[in-house]
Amino acid sequence: MRVVVDGIIFQTQKYGGISRIFQEIMPRICAFDQSVEFVLYTDGFLLQRLPCHPRIIQKKNFPVHSLLRPPRLWASLTPILRQIFQKMAIGDGQGAIWHPTFFTLPKGWKGKRVVTVYDLIHEKFSHLFNGPDDDLFRSGKKECIEKADAVITISETTRQDVHKLYGTPLACIFSVHLACSEAFKVLCENEKKPLPSITKPFLLYVGGRVHYKNFDVLVQAFNRWPQAKHTQLVLVGDALNEAEEKKLRELNILERVCVMSKTSDDMLCQLYNQAVAFVYPSLYEGFGIPLLEAMSCGCPVVASRIPTTQEIAADIPLYFEPTSVEELVHALTQVFQGKDMKRVALGLARAKTFSWDRTAEKTLKVYRKVLQ
Repeated sequence: MRVVVDGIIFQTQKYGGISRIFQEIMPRICAFDQSVEFVLYTDGFLLQRLPCHPRIIQKKNFPVHSLLRPPRLWASLTPILRQIFQKMAIGDGQGAIWHPTFFTLPKGWKGKRVVTVYDLIHEKFSHLFNGPDDDLFRSGKKECIEKADAVITISETTRQDVHKLYGTPLACIFSVHLACSEAFKVLCENEKKPLPSITKPFLLYVGGRVHYKNFDVLVQAFNRWPQAKHTQLVLVGDALNEAEEKKLRELNILERVCVMSKTSDDMLCQLYNQAVAFVYPSLYEGFGIPLLEAMSCGCPVVASRIPTTQEIAADIPLYFEPTSVEELVHALTQVFQGKDMKRVALGLARAKTFSWDRTAEKTLKVYRKVLQ
């Protein structure tokens, strides 16, 4: 079985869940089935490490992106040239499977096609993604889904959404849950380390802060929360932008917000283990790996009531309505009163039901099915 993976995500993102998926499952699939050979195709310029295994063969394209400068002037021509050189490198795909990391189609491909849909953010929040590039992305994504022999979604919620939006038959869409790293676990007291810049009990927020992440509701709730004066809000992600810093300063909570960038899994594990709670206020998610990370570390979870979070975390979190600042304040007050050890134990048990081995096995089943 030959699977060609377009590794474009390793060239365009410095970190993120998508690259983690392929880093985790490709070596496992090779271990499960000796007949599998991956061809991992990139342009050579990488922002992340590639998955490694003797049967993951790396193949580099002609470096179109690095030669056509400035990139914006060549934006319409670059994908066309990349496809031409791509076909020269990987052939027509007869008897093989094409599985892109991020919605690309090979020119003149005669083999099977599998595509993974991570979320429908651009479709559900089109008013936030309304530029020409966004329209082009949606169009390309739609074409990939419609031409695929099988569609993998990372949650059942997304599976149903793809069916409703694109009309793809449910029999051709396969829900394959993700997992989190084994680095996330409950630490003994003597394993916990001092955390730089954190001097008080703290709430933990992990990830981006774009609109659908609903960060503004968290900020408003933290500002109104009576216990905020005795706590810190720790953000794992990019540095505050000018608008965020201005907002926090106006609310007089800037000095109680600590931002940690480029955080390793080991440090993130320390944060989950020592936080009062992990807060997950999103309006929408395709899956939610941070939920599994928090539960695996025995960290209480406060989360917005959205379908994917309920699918992944069941009844473990303290829920609030996504747009209700008052409900979030109430949930924070509840969790600040002390750990609910029953919820923590249920969270640990539920997190163990997700594994990268299972993700890899289910993905391999999809490959086998499309080749039958």
